[in-house]
Amino acid sequence: MSYHHPMPGELRRPVERSATVELLKDFCKEELAAAQTYEKALSLPILQRHVDVLRRCYASHHNRVAELGKRIVDAGGEAPTSPGVWGALLPTLATAAAAVSQSLAVSLLEEAEQRAVRRYRDHEAGLDPPERAFIAERIIPAEEASCAAMGELKRTLEA
Repeated sequence: MSYHHPMPGELRRPVERSATVELLKDFCKEELAAAQTYEKALSLPILQRHVDVLRRCYASHHNRVAELGKRIVDAGGEAPTSPGVWGALLPTLATAAAAVSQSLAVSLLEEAEQRAVRRYRDHEAGLDPPERAFIAERIIPAEEASCAAMGELKRTLEA
């Protein structure tokens, strides 16, 4: 009797992996919302003076979408392609805030960045060890850099 040894791609993921994949999908949806928000912010005339910071943040979030998407696919899931209902509201809020003032728009962006850092930290323990390390080493530092960039921009506007 012969026994077939499965190749790595043939292995079924343990049930607990599904919780990790779902959490990665949630993270990816939030990153999609953030990228869309920065894309919208880049088109707002009131924020054109700050296009360099906004482009860096957009690129960083866009990169995180790609990295998270790859991890999701590698774990046997399907990467999200849209931010979901709540995430779709963030670009609209940024537009509304920009209609009031650039300071309000930047404050909203900074608050969203702070929330994202907290969410990653609050939920990283719910991930499998390899994904936890990935989030801690790749995603959180990039998110903290975006948060710091928006915090600095906010302080500049307040000065």
